Amino acid sequence: MNDAEVWIVAGGTAGHLHAGIELARSLEHLTQPVLVTGDRPVEDRAAEGSPWPRVRLADAGLVRPGHWPHPRALATNLQALRRAPVPRIAVGLGGAHEVLALGFAKARGARLVGIEQNAALGRAHRLLAPWLDTLVLAWPTTVPRSVQDRSVLVGAPARKLPSRSEARRELGVSDEELVLVVTSGSLGARSINDATVELVTGGALDGLAVFHFLGERNLPSAVPPPSERYRPVVGFDPRAGAAIAAADLVLARAGSSTLAELALAGVPSVLVPLPGAPGDHQRANARLFEQAGAALIVEEGPGLAARVRAALVGLVADPARRAAMGEAARSLGSPRASERIVEEVVRWLT
Repeated sequence: MNDAEVWIVAGGTAGHLHAGIELARSLEHLTQPVLVTGDRPVEDRAAEGSPWPRVRLADAGLVRPGHWPHPRALATNLQALRRAPVPRIAVGLGGAHEVLALGFAKARGARLVGIEQNAALGRAHRLLAPWLDTLVLAWPTTVPRSVQDRSVLVGAPARKLPSRSEARRELGVSDEELVLVVTSGSLGARSINDATVELVTGGALDGLAVFHFLGERNLPSAVPPPSERYRPVVGFDPRAGAAIAAADLVLARAGSSTLAELALAGVPSVLVPLPGAPGDHQRANARLFEQAGAALIVEEGPGLAARVRAALVGLVADPARRAAMGEAARSLGSPRASERIVEEVVRWLT
């Protein structure tokens, strides 16, 4: 079985790619994984050092409503896929490159497995639904009738996180410190970054150890200098997972990989869904956590800093509520999700 090729299509965001890398690690003793990703710098850094062949695809604009595909990028991507090893299975974790890569793999006779990490089905999976052999779901999600009998709910996969004590040692914080982690995805969110800087400089977060992951762009005009209580990080940082494991409270967008890690670590959160996310999937994700009692939702828009401050201050002052929210988050976690996904992929190898 070791000579079987499995394409893992995980481009577009670092969150997709982290999940793809974890899947590749789980499969490498059974088969030869091939990563199919985008070509953005954040994806290059996330995949750096991975031992598997990698196909880098440019943005061809295939799944953007109202936009024509880019012919030159599309031709370049097709050439790259032709040069790649022929797959027996192609696994898509969402993102801009999935339609082209899985469609190409299907034309070469591959089985197709889609992994939907959000609480709303993404555009790529909706387009590919009739041709998927299996659609794996992280959260309860409405799916097209054409794939209902081939859908399976396994829970949200997440990269392995250290224990709380191990994470705190790695980050250099004591067990007694109250840790707030701010993260808004690999690219960052200007609104969340600006609100956090306003709260830090205004003293609203005094008494907290703040780890602020700003992303690689969408940076505020000025970032406070690092201190013992405020630790800003620009760009990709592999400690982000450890920070969530160490956190008492998280302020974040509502991306799938972030929420999977919040559930795995059992951490309460304040979520600011990205307006206009494809299919409004971040709002669906956030509502799932809010309805479970695991998160508070704060809406984007003018006055964001004041609304975030009110939510955070209330939770900081109420340890019992934080503990209850953390347990609610943990109840949404699926520690065996990654194993279940591997099982769904491997059954097409036999």
